[in-house]
Amino acid sequence: MANSAPMPYAALILGYLGLIPFVGLAAAVIAGPASLGPSAAFALLAYGATILSFLGGVHWGLAIAASALPPSQRAWVLTVSVIPQLLGWSALLAPSPFGFALMAMGLVGVLAIDAGAARAKLAPNWFMALRWPLSCAAAAALIVTALAM
Repeated sequence: MANSAPMPYAALILGYLGLIPFVGLAAAVIAGPASLGPSAAFALLAYGATILSFLGGVHWGLAIAASALPPSQRAWVLTVSVIPQLLGWSALLAPSPFGFALMAMGLVGVLAIDAGAARAKLAPNWFMALRWPLSCAAAAALIVTALAM
């Protein structure tokens, strides 16, 4: 499935625009008015949960698109694809700052899974070039928020 096509411009732009809520909400928690802190913290966790769910969906799609996968490997990829959603949901329920740390660990964990998918040629060549900076920046925003709480 992997190919040598260049990174789609839309993926680049939308990916980086997706960092705005991570950075903006982290800044609101850390430097905003105290009255805004709890709402911004929950919004940050909720946004992170949606991103983890999205990333899990990417793997679901990779498993569906990779028609040459043996059934046992397809079952494994599909099973792994639901873990990010469960982590995001768990982070929403966890007390602060643990929820932020769990969310950051989830993003880094999915990044490792993505790297495996890229090595297995299930994802396009440009995929990891986009995933590394986005995941690291999002995880950093969550960790900084956790440390500030």
